[in-house]
Amino acid sequence: MARSSAGIRGGTGLSVPVLLVALLCVGLLGLAGAPRARAAGRGSRCKKGTVQVKVGGKKTCVARELVQPPPSKTHPFVAQVQGALAFTELSFKTRSGKRVKSFSQDLGKSWTTAQARLEGALSGMIARAQKTARRPLGALLDSSGGEGAGCAAADLLNEYGIDAGQNVVKSNSTASIDGVDVTLGLDSSGAHFGLQTTVQGNTYKMRYDSGELSCLAYKLPPCPNGDGSLGAYGLKGKVGFSLTVSRGGSVVKRESYGKTITVETRGQVAEDAKLDYVDVKYSQTTTIDRDGVHLTQYGNRTQRINMRTGGYDPGESVSFGSASGFGEFANVAGEEADAKDFGAFVSQTKSAYRERENAWQTPNQCAKLKFTPGSGTLSLVAGQQGSFSAEVDADADGTRAAKASWTLSGQQNATFTPTSSKDAQPSFSYEVSGSPGGETVSVVAKATSSAGVAQDAWSQKVAPINKIAGTFSGHEDEEGVVFEWSGTVTFTRGESSPGGTIFNLTEGQASVSVSGADPAACTHSGTEEVQLVPQIGVFTLTGTTKPFQYQIIAPWNSKVQSGIVTVDCGKSGTFTQTEVPAAPAIQSGDYALGGDPTALLKTSADGSTFADSVSAVDPVYGPVSWAWSLKGS
Repeated sequence: MARSSAGIRGGTGLSVPVLLVALLCVGLLGLAGAPRARAAGRGSRCKKGTVQVKVGGKKTCVARELVQPPPSKTHPFVAQVQGALAFTELSFKTRSGKRVKSFSQDLGKSWTTAQARLEGALSGMIARAQKTARRPLGALLDSSGGEGAGCAAADLLNEYGIDAGQNVVKSNSTASIDGVDVTLGLDSSGAHFGLQTTVQGNTYKMRYDSGELSCLAYKLPPCPNGDGSLGAYGLKGKVGFSLTVSRGGSVVKRESYGKTITVETRGQVAEDAKLDYVDVKYSQTTTIDRDGVHLTQYGNRTQRINMRTGGYDPGESVSFGSASGFGEFANVAGEEADAKDFGAFVSQTKSAYRERENAWQTPNQCAKLKFTPGSGTLSLVAGQQGSFSAEVDADADGTRAAKASWTLSGQQNATFTPTSSKDAQPSFSYEVSGSPGGETVSVVAKATSSAGVAQDAWSQKVAPINKIAGTFSGHEDEEGVVFEWSGTVTFTRGESSPGGTIFNLTEGQASVSVSGADPAACTHSGTEEVQLVPQIGVFTLTGTTKPFQYQIIAPWNSKVQSGIVTVDCGKSGTFTQTEVPAAPAIQSGDYALGGDPTALLKTSADGSTFADSVSAVDPVYGPVSWAWSLKGS
């Protein structure tokens, strides 16, 4: 048998990435002739390509690939059987001097032929399962099966495209392949695989039982906790293998072993909803019996897989040894095989965690957003300001995500700040548009978090401004006759268009005082109550976002007034009359008869409060000014 850094190879050249062979070989650590790892003395440093571990409690330098094997995509079911066959080629001598021969040494070409047949039958059985997909094993599925199906059974069915659902194989599937009788059974305890062939009068019977394979895919929760942790704990499995050679009813050679495995994995999710790393604790104990030689061996690994890069480094508690003696040595050849099987587990671990990571990238698959105040709980008005807070809650344990990254988009009828945040529980401010284009204020919040990706819209009903009311005043000097006025006005919402919203004047009046002398030296004095023209006066809100723009024009109704102005012209006489200012009651600018329409536009800070003043000089009558203070409701 050839031994290399790639592992142990059997007579047909198949590689051995198997836990079976690994621990079986490691179990022989106390036997004479077994390769031993170099001990690391106090203060010594391991040479390049090796790392320090503990063997039997002592620090030892071993090849890095033994502790940090590359991930392997070989399925454990296949790898373990191949490895079990390859192990038969090891020969060794015990400390007592007993020689334990390999199968080929004892059986010669009979074993070489038998091994080739067994390996060929294994490949053939797998090929049949792959080719016919749902038929050979699927035909044996029984609806009486339940959730008690072993992980090995489920794994095997999934691996080779056989859709079992929640069912299990009730009886064995048998076939004859190239002179080998093959039996494959799946039940609640796992997978069972039997091979039997006869060569030159020797009958070879091999049986493999596995309740292990990878339970990780079935025991790992679908979603992380709020703190980003995601783990599977206390996973246990058993593997058994036996190979018996008989001739004329008598056993001429045999080997067997049993192995138990305990695994814990724990992943950590970051604020971008991606996995940072997965910590693995992997322990195994193997009991070996080879031609009457009995040993028990253990191995422990604690390692962290970097899920960003796919690599991993040795952990703090890598240890190997023998529970039945000679614990100060490590069988390097055995560890090579064991490392390959651990590499297969690492590959499965990465795949299982990555599958879940991909799933929770879909918003709300594993996490939900929570807003305070919640959507639909407020009634906002144009120009209103406020804030809301947000958090991501994990479906797995109901806790708030410890880390999150936020973005806001799709703002409607309001401005929101900030539009991004790295806080776990951020607060966002809003300001409603002065003239909303709809009845809803909303924004879409999306968060990537340690609990997964979540997305939802924060929305509230908004009551548009239906009325604008307040006070106004004005001043006009018509060639010496001075008008001063003050009053109240109400505009009511009318038509809306993309260009703005029109509010029609529905009520308005002012007290107008008259004083001064005209060019004819007649003095004017008196006070009048003058109405404004309904429906003719308008307030137009043209801006829906900052700066909110508006304009006002409201003329006098000269036909509706009360009060009399006295005009005293001295020797020419005194008389009374009604007088109304030539300028409008309210105008937001451009007194020059439309010469500069943009001068009419004024701005509002919040879209609901309108207060300003303007002045102008009429080319005929002289100076005029207005002031107003209005509020939307």
